[in-house]
Amino acid sequence: MVTSRALLSLCVALAPACAFDPSGLSGEPGPDAPAVDQRQPDAGVDVDARGAEAPAGYQVVPGQDARWRPALAPGTLAAAAADCADDAPGAALALPVDPPGNVALRLFANAQLAGERIWLPLTDAAKEGDWRTLDGEVPAFTPWDDGEPNDALDGEDCAEMLGLADHPPQRGRWNDLGCDEPRPYVCAWTP
Repeated sequence: MVTSRALLSLCVALAPACAFDPSGLSGEPGPDAPAVDQRQPDAGVDVDARGAEAPAGYQVVPGQDARWRPALAPGTLAAAAADCADDAPGAALALPVDPPGNVALRLFANAQLAGERIWLPLTDAAKEGDWRTLDGEVPAFTPWDDGEPNDALDGEDCAEMLGLADHPPQRGRWNDLGCDEPRPYVCAWTP
C-alpha cells in the first residue's frame, strides 16, 4: 500500500508529471476523483486492472494479454480443451500467435510444468495436412520442428510444443502426435 507521504514524495520529485490532490487523503474522494469500485472480490478470484475477474489459478504473464493456468495432470487433447473451457467463458488451451508468445509459453511451461511437452489446440483430423485450431481457424503462426508435421505414426492429428527433454534447437518447436497421448497443458484466459 502506498502511503500519502510516499505519494507526496513521488509527486514532488516528478512535479511536472504529477497532479496531486490532497483533498482525498481524509478518506473521502476529492471532487474530481474517479469512481472506485468498492466490491470485494470473492476468495480465489483475482481482479485485473480492467476490473475483470480472473478464474482461480490464472497467472499474469509479462508481455501477454492472456493469463495462464498450468495443468500438470496429463490429459488427452479433448480432456485438456474441456478442462480449460470449464474455467470461464473465453478460457481455452493456450496457442501462441507469434514468436514472442511462443517463447513466453515455452518459458512458462518450463517453470510451471517441469519443461514437459504441452498440448497445443491444433488438429488436422478433419483433413490430413489442413491444420486448424479447435475452433476451425487457420493458424497464422506455426513453428513446426524440421520435418513436422509428418503423420509418422498414421493418426498424428494433434499438436504439441516440444520441451526441455528435447534437443535444444527443437525446444519450443511444434510436433504432431496422436490426440489420445497424455500431455500436460496450459489454459489461457483473456479478460
